[in-house]
Amino acid sequence: MEFSIYRGDTFEFDFSSTSTDGSTYVFESGDLLKFGVKEKLSNSRYLLYREVKIEEETEEITVMFTPDETKKCSKGNKILEVELTDKDGKVRTLFQGKLTIKEDLINEWNDK
Repeated sequence: MEFSIYRGDTFEFDFSSTSTDGSTYVFESGDLLKFGVKEKLSNSRYLLYREVKIEEETEEITVMFTPDETKKCSKGNKILEVELTDKDGKVRTLFQGKLTIKEDLINEWNDK
């Protein structure tokens, strides 16, 4: 799965995962999901980062990064990662894919 956004736009996406048996994973109360975007796989610093603590069972999580957050990113290919720390402390990467940030369409509004 790949994503593409324009720099300075809202980046909102719905995330779900599949268990090893092929069924849809159910996120449980106490689970912690970490969503991060970084320049390269080898980087430890994230350009965009969000943690979502699960409070009630759900199969899908919506994550959003604001225009103020995405406009700080340079254009080009980035890495999007999703990591789960389940309520028992088990950590696993659920997703790693490409996010392309395109150049701004409108840099600023001019009121003249």
